[in-house]
Amino acid sequence: MGEVLRQAIPLLLSANTLTLTWLVGNRKTSGWVLGCIGQALWFVFIFTWQVWGLLPLAIGLTIVYARNLIRWRRERREETVGYVAELVPCETCRDGGTS
Repeated sequence: MGEVLRQAIPLLLSANTLTLTWLVGNRKTSGWVLGCIGQALWFVFIFTWQVWGLLPLAIGLTIVYARNLIRWRRERREETVGYVAELVPCETCRDGGTS
């Protein structure tokens, strides 16, 4: 059973990583949530089974995900700040309240 888990877990984690990368590419917030969960699970897998060769990849992906999330949030904030609302007076204000 241990060897089956050792083979199945990285396959499931890989599928999760591919899914979250797809979601993040489509600017879905759920991609970031899955990404955080997925990276935590990768670290658990690496330390539990002592698969040290994957550690640099997991650290690198965590840095890239964090960087991209920061950029994504900054861009969204800039898009929101760049929005200018047009104020249109109501009917009462337009005719001076004489209607």
